[in-house]
Amino acid sequence: MADTSLWPVIVGGLLTMCGVAVSGGVTIALNRAQARDEQKKRRAEKFEQLVSAVYEFDLWLDMKEDVLARLEKIKLEISPLAKLEAISAVHFPQFLPKIDELHRASLGYIGWMTQAGAKRASGDFALHDGLNELYGNYAQKRRELLDQLKQYAVDHFK
Repeated sequence: MADTSLWPVIVGGLLTMCGVAVSGGVTIALNRAQARDEQKKRRAEKFEQLVSAVYEFDLWLDMKEDVLARLEKIKLEISPLAKLEAISAVHFPQFLPKIDELHRASLGYIGWMTQAGAKRASGDFALHDGLNELYGNYAQKRRELLDQLKQYAVDHFK
């Protein structure tokens, strides 16, 4: 008489279900790890853009000084400060206070540029008072922001 037991079918079915469950779990774990790696990579890219925007803003201020204080005919692009603030607001809000300090310091420096340009336009070509103090304040705020960014990079992007 043939063995009509269902045990081999049940055991085979259970082994198949276990195999499917294990492979599904491994796939889910791999997908999560890949998503985490992609998120870390994107965050590192945004951080790099944030640091670059600080230097772009510094270069933009140099060009703005050429236009306002030295009355040079240079096409001045839009300030990179908006890019700096936007990246920080969305991805790194802890840097917003230092960015705000940098912005406020740059306004004093830009005010000096405007006054120097007005005097130059009226024929006064002397270097006007206040540049060292105003630019120094801006440079100090830029250095403080860059120091904070560097420390963050050391702590989070090893």
